[in-house]
Amino acid sequence: MKKLQYTPLVKAFKRDAIELVGEQLPGKLHLVRQDINGFLRKEEKKLRRWHKALLLNIITSEEFGRLFNGISKSLALKKLKVAGLSVEQLVELAQLLRKLFRAMMITCTQNENS
Repeated sequence: MKKLQYTPLVKAFKRDAIELVGEQLPGKLHLVRQDINGFLRKEEKKLRRWHKALLLNIITSEEFGRLFNGISKSLALKKLKVAGLSVEQLVELAQLLRKLFRAMMITCTQNENS
């Protein structure tokens, strides 16, 4: 069975996140892309390690969720804040992106392990 690699998963997340944001904030995609890329670069080592641990069944999806929640606050969408989005819009968008990433990681890993 071929294991899902981290890099294609991240590319799929970026694609889906941009699509999601495009529906809500047309014209702000470049800012979202910068914020997402910054988050993924900053947290890459942890995310890769946790992805591997999920694939090897070292941690459960619930444990991954708790770990991810701990770092997901760094997905602050600072570029969008500077662009003038309201605090409510930023919080809602950040929550959507966090849920998307977490769901993709867990779903893909569960599919690989079944």
